[in-house]
Amino acid sequence: MIREFIFDVSKEYPLLARDEIISCFKSEGIQFELIKSNEDVLILKADVSNEIICDIASRVSMSFSIGELLFTSKHSIEFIKEQARSHSIEDKGRLAVQYKNRSDTVESKSFVHAVADVYTASRLVDLSKPDQIIHLLITPNNIFVSEQIVQVDRSVFERRKAHLRPFFSPISLHPKIARALVNLSQVNDQDTILDPFCGTGGILLEAGLMNISIIGSDISEKMVKGTQRNLSEYNINSFNMFICDISDISNHLLNPVDAVVTDFPYGKSTSLQGEPLEELYQRSFHSIQSVLKPGKKAVIGSAIKHIDKHATSGLKHILSYPLRVHQSLTRYFHVFQKAP
Repeated sequence: MIREFIFDVSKEYPLLARDEIISCFKSEGIQFELIKSNEDVLILKADVSNEIICDIASRVSMSFSIGELLFTSKHSIEFIKEQARSHSIEDKGRLAVQYKNRSDTVESKSFVHAVADVYTASRLVDLSKPDQIIHLLITPNNIFVSEQIVQVDRSVFERRKAHLRPFFSPISLHPKIARALVNLSQVNDQDTILDPFCGTGGILLEAGLMNISIIGSDISEKMVKGTQRNLSEYNINSFNMFICDISDISNHLLNPVDAVVTDFPYGKSTSLQGEPLEELYQRSFHSIQSVLKPGKKAVIGSAIKHIDKHATSGLKHILSYPLRVHQSLTRYFHVFQKAP
């Protein structure tokens, strides 16, 4: 049965949040129709079970919750009551009505009470341990009312921040960004991902936790050994790691990979061994194209906005995302696709 699903997305990186969700659906071959996307929500239609939605929730890092959309209301008490009466829900046990207000000008209490009056009539209410949750997402233009399917546990990303791992570097990506980059590559648990500049292993860690086969390399023995420590700390013991320069990467791989996800070296904190950054980028793109399967994606972080000018002709630039990853540092993350 085709249903409408609503994702409560992070306003921190709304474009990345949107494309992460879409990429997760595409990676599993799920047909969908995008209905609405803005800095507050993503709504799509799909014929999928709640179990699959929960699987997607376990993957995404830029969403807070996923629900089945019941209706969308304007900021009118009478209208929202009328809509609630015309959208009945199945009795699944103890019920709670919850909300999130993303508007600075819309008062929430009256709308929550209006919806609760309809849905909690003749129902057992339990605000602490409900079996069923009706959720109101209040935004400046609309109120989205849904039956919550699953909350995304974003706390796990905070618990995996770089300084909490056995081996870390202050320039490591936040785990939620690393996870989103892996998802943008549209891999699933049948695929293999490569990070040829693995650093402390943050990208490989997020991929490994999704049961994706991981391969990593770095020119620094210290980084490779540190990555191995970090992976083992999170009980990821199946991986292929080696020390090598980016130009030698193809000599270490038996087969092409399904995705490359990496953060190129940059700035003063990274040892480039005297090589100009532009030359390293050009060599890197050549190697990435040589080891990537046709039609597959490379997701690459860089210090410069227009990195596509260094890309080889066989890698098509799809999209870029500017993300502020530290107070004084903006990184650009780019999606490329190898020609079929």
